[in-house]
Amino acid sequence: MKPFLVLLFAMSAVLVVVPSAGALTINVTTADDTYGGSAAGCSLREAITAAQTDATFDGCPAGSGADVVSLPNGQYAITRAGSGENSNVTGDFDIVGTGALSIQSANDSARVVVNGNGLDRVFDQQGNSSLSIRSLQVRGGVITQIEDGGGLRNNVGTMTVEGVTVSGNSSAFSGGGIAVYGTLSMVNSTLSGNTADRSGGGLYVTGSASATAGSSTISANVADADTLAGGDAAGSATRHQP
Repeated sequence: MKPFLVLLFAMSAVLVVVPSAGALTINVTTADDTYGGSAAGCSLREAITAAQTDATFDGCPAGSGADVVSLPNGQYAITRAGSGENSNVTGDFDIVGTGALSIQSANDSARVVVNGNGLDRVFDQQGNSSLSIRSLQVRGGVITQIEDGGGLRNNVGTMTVEGVTVSGNSSAFSGGGIAVYGTLSMVNSTLSGNTADRSGGGLYVTGSASATAGSSTISANVADADTLAGGDAAGSATRHQP
């Protein structure tokens, strides 16, 4: 097991996503992980689909351009098992559209936890969207396949993480907390207590991807968690392509 690494990054850049004039706020009204068949409520999963398709879905209004998904106080746990699915129907919350999207707590006093519940990673940015996650906790994400990013995966596009705590997530490969393949901007956030069997217990940045962090802490993460000497950099790791 590699030793813990504590890093405090100095700010180098801040990415700010400003919703367009046509943006819509979609208010989540249930903590249940529903998808269809419950028109009386709007779940986090359903709100993401409504925002990314710009169409009414179940109890959620249609998105319009750069949208905001607003979460009231509570815990939002994934209960629809089925990892490896990339259409936001089961497993992790898939961001597959092209429009900018913000997922955030409804107000400063709301304590919002989004929990992978040990079934899959928590958020997977698959589309060329600009994704912002603000003022909430991401925990309980687990990846058992040969994939990166137990809590968050920025597969393409840009991801902004602001005022977020990413903790208690794990990956059987790299990036227990966050894996970056595109661009990440992290501000006023914490990566702590995440594990990876390979590299980057907290943060893993691969290839030509880039990540900047300001006023953020990466601490008490573990790489090479399976003790097979296959990884390093408990806090953060960058893989350079030749």
